[in-house]
Amino acid sequence: MQFFSLSFLSPLRFVFLGLPLVLSLTAHAEIKSSYFGLGVQSGRFEVVNTEFEPLNAQFTYGSYLTDNLAIEWQAAFGIEEAELNVEGSDVSMTLSKSISVFGKADIPVGSVFKLYGLLGYSYAEFDFEENFTRFGSDDYGYSFGLGAEVALPAQLALRLEGVRLMNTERYDYDVMTLLLSRTF
Repeated sequence: MQFFSLSFLSPLRFVFLGLPLVLSLTAHAEIKSSYFGLGVQSGRFEVVNTEFEPLNAQFTYGSYLTDNLAIEWQAAFGIEEAELNVEGSDVSMTLSKSISVFGKADIPVGSVFKLYGLLGYSYAEFDFEENFTRFGSDDYGYSFGLGAEVALPAQLALRLEGVRLMNTERYDYDVMTLLLSRTF
């Protein structure tokens, strides 16, 4: 039984260290460009042959250190919970928040299309409710993913990416994100 926990520091670590780390690394490097984006995320939380699929919103900020390498910060929160009937009990699940810092490597495939890989570290917090009892779970660990990006007019881009956000012994949490970003 745990009486005292410092787990509340975990999300603060990413907010107060992750974003300033991205900003400070880009401040001391010759920045090629920076970008931000908003998107919608379909999640898949899989635990013991049970899958929850919540809907989330995502914010992304990143800066290119070279033509093809960027540091990216992502934050997401649940906008729709997933509900299941598990052994006669109604259970709902939502992503409370996730915060990630990624290295992003692009592979251009023509003038308007590119593929990319993400490798980083994430924190995620989930909320569950079963028979009017609420409880939460949080974790942090390494994350990885692949994506594709199509350049649009006016420095806009449309991105589709799949990321394994959490890969623990107890569960996996994967997300598929459709994102509109703008370079500045």
